[in-house]
Order: sequence, then structure tokens, then C-alpha cells
Amino acid sequence: MERFEAEYAGRLRFGQRVEVDPTTGLLDVVAKTAGFAAYVEQQLREAAGVDSDVPLTEKGIDGLDVPRTLVELWLRSQRQLAAVCKMAIDAGIQQQQLDLVRSYQDRVLDLVEGVLRDLGHDPDSISTSAVVMRRLALATAPAPDPP
Repeated sequence: MERFEAEYAGRLRFGQRVEVDPTTGLLDVVAKTAGFAAYVEQQLREAAGVDSDVPLTEKGIDGLDVPRTLVELWLRSQRQLAAVCKMAIDAGIQQQQLDLVRSYQDRVLDLVEGVLRDLGHDPDSISTSAVVMRRLALATAPAPDPP
């Protein structure tokens, strides 16, 4: 029993509750579903080879043409991706993300303005605005590649 407990300590059990914000959970499902759809598409491309098309059908047990397993899986993954994306759209996830970004931008600008005022600078002056804009541009620039 001790070996079992030691081996499985800290692992999730099937059906175990995991607290998650619904927005985060839905976005996670969208991203994972998109990843799975891309993976299946990659498998289809690899199965087809470099210079050939993917055969869309194969002979079934009864000898009739049926969609290849990978093709069927790809079709299902596309339907699933569309469904979870629609759920996200219907839930207003994009708008929530935009609202969050705008709120964060407002808070950062309020912070900068407050620091400038506390230091005795006029945040509305052209020279102060130029310095702040230059520094914000540097902060949002892509990081340089490591040497």
C-alpha cells in the first residue's frame, strides 16, 4: 500500500475536481482543440508523403469506400474546433480579453501619470510625453535574441 501511495501521490485522479475560472477553462479548451486539429492535419500530411495527395478513402470491411481514419479524425477535429470557438464567441471571451487589456492599459497609464506628478513633472508636457512614449515603446519591443 505504501508503494502505491508513494507512486501516485500528487497525481490527479479521474473525476477529481479542479478549480478553474470558466473563461480560462474555455480558452484552454479552444487552444488544446486547435492544437489537436493541427496535429491531426500534420499526421495527414506526413501520411501523404512529400509528392502525393492524401487518399481520402480506404476500403471498409464490406469492401466499400469509407473515409480514411485520419481523414475522419481530421473532419471531427475541425467540427470540434468550430464548436468550441463558437462557444467562446457566444460567451463573449474576445470582448472580455479586450476589456481586460484596456483596463490594464488604463491602470498602467494612471500609474505612470501618478509617478510623474509625484516627481513634480507635468504628464501633459510634450517633452514628458515623448520620454514616456519612448520608454513604453522600448518596454513593448520584442526581446532581442540571446547571443
